Amino acid sequence: MAPHYEAIHWLNYSSYEDLRFYEIGHQKCEPDYDFGPIIRDKYILHYVVKGKGRLEMDGQVFPVESKQAFVIPADVLSYYQADTAEPWEYIWLQFHGPKAVEILQKAGLTRKTPVFVPTDDCRELENCLFTMLDKPFSEYATMGKLYEFFQQLITLSAYSNAYTPKEEPGLHYVRTVIQYIHEKYSEPIHIQEIADYCGLDRSYLGKIFKTATGQTPQKYLMEHRIKRARELLLETDLPIRHVGFSVGYNDPLAFSKVFKQETGFSPSEYRINIKQGTIP
Repeated sequence: MAPHYEAIHWLNYSSYEDLRFYEIGHQKCEPDYDFGPIIRDKYILHYVVKGKGRLEMDGQVFPVESKQAFVIPADVLSYYQADTAEPWEYIWLQFHGPKAVEILQKAGLTRKTPVFVPTDDCRELENCLFTMLDKPFSEYATMGKLYEFFQQLITLSAYSNAYTPKEEPGLHYVRTVIQYIHEKYSEPIHIQEIADYCGLDRSYLGKIFKTATGQTPQKYLMEHRIKRARELLLETDLPIRHVGFSVGYNDPLAFSKVFKQETGFSPSEYRINIKQGTIP
């Protein structure tokens, strides 16, 4: 039987540096409804509005009840199933980014302790979720509510006060890479240069960066450059070649090629269309 969704919204708010929000949905499950086993490339959090069920991950079974939540990390095999007598109704969020790792650590939610157990009333937390469901495409308000939801998650988590996890190995380097790119993107930098700056092997740096952000350092650098180029094309009258120079591309043809691959427009076409309002 195909699942029935009360609501599902694909958001793709992926332009934010630290926390990217991809999906929110609401589902009332049938008895014994199950999903998986499956591996996803993003974090998934399910908040159980009512009912109960179970999560299976890393060979362990975790019962989950009403007003609790469970988190499935990116790239981890999982399976979950609604209860027979009291099938759960839940709201789920799909997200990623370095801030996601930090938030979940502060809430004490790990692969070993993936279930959120609240220490107090969850009404404010639920209000955040239903507000996001009600107006998901009000981007900035929705992102604000997402941060508010996570603050409530940290505040109410039974694990956040009893357990202060150490920073996940490599997260310091991920922040260093992001900061380096933000400061040096206008220069013709290479990933090997960044790895040398961090004192890490390039392949290892790529692995920990992708685990934390869902992207390779090369992809992140390119997207940041194109994001800045789009801003310059809109906000200035700089010649196209100077826009390319300003975001680290010394070859105007290479800049135009990468820009078109990412946006579907050449830089000059993009500038005309964005100023005419034909590109949102």
